[in-house]
Amino acid sequence: MDISTKEGKIKLAIYLGIGVGVIAIAIKVKNKLGARGKILRKLGNKKNLTDDKKGNADGKNTQIVFNPSYDAGRLKYAMDGAGTYENIIWETLEPLSKSQRESVRQYFNNYLGEGDSLMTWFEGDLSGSSLRKAKAYFK
Repeated sequence: MDISTKEGKIKLAIYLGIGVGVIAIAIKVKNKLGARGKILRKLGNKKNLTDDKKGNADGKNTQIVFNPSYDAGRLKYAMDGAGTYENIIWETLEPLSKSQRESVRQYFNNYLGEGDSLMTWFEGDLSGSSLRKAKAYFK
């Protein structure tokens, strides 16, 4: 393409316009995907966003589904090995509803407890008021 002619300059402008349009669309898509990730991070990556059967690209009709594996993993990390990170235990349990905590307990007992229940792990790592506090979350 010869851009020294008027016709060449017009073609160049058209190609540049198309290129800018494609880049603008790519940025919009990236921002939309980034917004989903931001929501997950804001939720502490405790939940997965899934579209129901009527969902669409705008994220309308989006449901939030609780995934107990993340929180159960945090609890195991807080108590595994020498020492206990009590702050991680409280940060994990505090924002959860009673049913979510029960899901975390079941997941921990079935997949992470290494033959022991979550309560047994609490009893091995906590004592006194800390143990009572941890158990109270599951009453």
